Order: sequence, then structure tokens, then C-alpha cells
Amino acid sequence: TGVLEAGVLAAAVGAVLHSRREQQHDEEIAAVTLYRRHLGADLLEASPEKASAVGSRLPAGLDPHAAASVRIIEKYQEERRKWFLGFSSGAEPVGDIRTRVLEELKTWLLTVSEGSADLAEVSTRLEYCWQFLLRPSIFETKNTRSFLQTMAEVCRHLESLLRQTTASQRTGAEQVGRVLSLGREVVHASLMVLVYALPDERLLHSQSRQAPVQPAELLASAASGSAASGTSAASSGEGLGCVAEW
Repeated sequence: TGVLEAGVLAAAVGAVLHSRREQQHDEEIAAVTLYRRHLGADLLEASPEKASAVGSRLPAGLDPHAAASVRIIEKYQEERRKWFLGFSSGAEPVGDIRTRVLEELKTWLLTVSEGSADLAEVSTRLEYCWQFLLRPSIFETKNTRSFLQTMAEVCRHLESLLRQTTASQRTGAEQVGRVLSLGREVVHASLMVLVYALPDERLLHSQSRQAPVQPAELLASAASGSAASGTSAASSGEGLGCVAEW
């Protein structure tokens, strides 16, 4: 009886392990496909096979949403070590696809400094993470803090980061627009000043066709004008005298 029970138990454990290996294989195919589709690279080459622990040693200036996502991932990794392969164990998962997915994601999150996130990059990462949530039949979980729950929490922070980045870039675009508008106004004003400041081309052309006036001629003209003024004044005086005498 004991031998039979042991055989049944061994068969059950073998069936569980076989099912688990098949599930891991399906997860790996799905994750590798998603990573290549959205990020254009090989996940197995881009990700570490062993979980790292950043803890409180976060880079200075890290975006708050990225920092929160890193802590969420590491909390899951810490609890997962206790229940690896469905058994309570201190063994650490090495090389499995979930470790690779989260480690690659964590590596990217650690590069997102506050105020420097790229809109297209954040959007791509959010879409990539969402795709895991759409495949619950592949990424099955039974733990209290599951892989998909972790990805969902990270998605919420990425959504907030995306809104923040969108607002920041929109504000930047509006500032650039105002600067360009101000530049156009300055250019328009400068053109108006030039239009009124520059002499008329036709006037310049007509003046250029006249004979130049010599200094001697200017003096003679001035003298003649003075003489004419004196004669006129004298005539006026005589006329006045006649009127007085009359």
C-alpha cells in the first residue's frame, strides 16, 4: 500500500511539473513575441536571467512613477521566492520568462529620470505591458501577489507617467508656439519700420538724373536772393513814404 501511494504521489508530482513546464514554454513564446513586436528586440538577449534587488538604492532624480513601479516589481519578486513552482521554498527563480520580463522592465524604469521621459517610449512600454494583461489564460497565477497583478499596478503608474509627459510636452509646444508667434510679430514690425524708413526708389531715381549743383552756384543763388530781397524792401519803403506824404 505504501509503495502504491508513493507511486501515485510521484505520478501526481510529475504531472504537475510537466504541466508547469508546458505553461512556462507557452509564457516564453508569448513574452518573446510581444517584446519583439513592440520593442523590436530579443527578450532573451535583452534581459538578465536572475532577479536583482535595488531596494532603497534608487538612482537620484528617478521619476516617482518609475520608482514606485520598481518597488512593486521587487515586492513581487521577494514574495515569489517563497513560493517558487507552487511550493514554499527559499529557492530563487533563475532564467524563467517572468523573471526576464520584470528584470528587463525594471532596467528600463531605472533610466527614467524625472521630467525626461519620452512620450513615444512611455506609450510603447504601456502598450507592451497591457498585452500581458490580455493573456490571463497563458500567464496563470495562484499567488496572492500575482505576476499579472504586478503588471497591472505597473500599468497604472505608466498611465500616470504618460499623462504627465503628455502635459509637459504640450506645455513645451505651447511655449515654443508663443516664442515663434512673438518672433513673427517682431519680424513684421521690423519690416514696417524698413518700409517707412527707406526712401522711395522712384524719388532716388529722379534725383539721380538731375545735374549736380556746384558750390559757386549755391553762393550766387544766395546772393541773388539777398539782392532781390533788398530791392523789394526798398520799393516797399518808398511806397510807404509816398503814402505818408500824400
